[in-house]
Order: sequence, then structure tokens, then C-alpha cells
Amino acid sequence: MNFVTAQGSGDYMGTGLMVRNGFFHMRNALFLGGPNQTNGVSATPQLFTDNTGGVSLEYVVDSLFFSRRGIVSRGGGDWTIKWGYEQGGITPFLIVGGLISPGNLGAVSI
Repeated sequence: MNFVTAQGSGDYMGTGLMVRNGFFHMRNALFLGGPNQTNGVSATPQLFTDNTGGVSLEYVVDSLFFSRRGIVSRGGGDWTIKWGYEQGGITPFLIVGGLISPGNLGAVSI
């Protein structure tokens, strides 16, 4: 499965996949996008998950390849990453964060 955004020096904001309040099991996925390999020019992830429902969602990944930019997971969830690689990373492979709200139940376990 390939998720390709515009490539080269002009792709600063392309997101290959955004999942909101859902779960997924993914195998042999490629996320390919830009910009060129220059640190600090983009913080937009190639894969974004947003769990605002207050329940723990499951994200299972086997053989995941990124070019330049990685994953942002907001609101918690159970991540299982069997194999993952980021070539020429200008952002971290995985960034996790909670919700900003009272009584937040979101948690992340890897």
C-alpha cells in the first residue's frame, strides 16, 4: 500500500493518511513525500491519528517505511510496530501526545 504526496522541495504539508477516532492494521505500507532533507522546514506528519473519543484504539503496523516525515499520534492508543523505518528523517519517527481536556483518559503504550 503506497501513500504518496507531492515529492521534492515543494511538499511541506502533504499528509499521506489521517485517521480520526478509528483503528487500523497496516502491512507493507510506504509513505513517500517531501520536502528535501533539510531540518526544520516542516513538522507535518505523513501519518496522523487523532483519538478524541476517550477509548483506547489499536494501531498495528507491520513493515512501515517513511521518507522524511513520520507519525503523530494524538489522544492515546495502543501502538504495535513490528518493523518501521524512516529514511532521511527531518521529524521524529513517532510523536505521541495527549488531549488537552479535563478528565483525559488517553494513554499511549508501545
